[in-house]
Amino acid sequence: MVSRLKDVRGPLEIAEVLRKPAEAGGLGMTEEKADQVQGIMEEAKREFEIRVKNQSLKIPEPIAERPAQPAPVKVEPAKPSYDAAAAKAWRDQMLREIQAQGQPATIVEGSQPAVPKPQLADVKAPPKVVGPLDELRGLNLVDFRRLGSTAQEALQKVKGKIDLLGEMSVTRRVEAVRAWKSSLVYQQYLQLGRESIEQGKPISLVVSNHQTLGDQVLTEDEFT
Repeated sequence: MVSRLKDVRGPLEIAEVLRKPAEAGGLGMTEEKADQVQGIMEEAKREFEIRVKNQSLKIPEPIAERPAQPAPVKVEPAKPSYDAAAAKAWRDQMLREIQAQGQPATIVEGSQPAVPKPQLADVKAPPKVVGPLDELRGLNLVDFRRLGSTAQEALQKVKGKIDLLGEMSVTRRVEAVRAWKSSLVYQQYLQLGRESIEQGKPISLVVSNHQTLGDQVLTEDEFT
């Protein structure tokens, strides 16, 4: 990604790396997946170039001379407002998804003692806060399938989360893509592809063999 932003590699070189088999130093993606990833990279490059161009066009205003003033009082810089706005937007989105999936929004308490303790009856441990990058990075097969009723719908949800982070900055988009690629779902996708190439078998047969062994793997539809 960095080499593309700096024009060290052109689109053809990036396309070759995405499609080249993993054992040859590439990522072993299908044509469709490679086109999707390359589209994200090219969009990020365009955003980066626009930002650089806009910054270069800014003309610094002349600094007017001001009379001597007393020693300035140190003021702590305000935190960027977009962090709070992004956190609220993500929280609202997560609440909507939880309600749609019918999952409980609170943590289930363990067994209670026979003698009730009124003072502690309503005390609950706060749920662990998971950020958007952590959610993408920790996505497993069960969570992935909960995102949609079909594989395409689930993939659109993942793309939507990446696009939401990409609206903040190019850096956040790159971090989101990296988090998705480090997830168990994406790693399993790469592993199934490698097995298909190494064994010379169609992906349907590779998936069927794993399912026969009782392994939880992507279906042929989810892989393609």
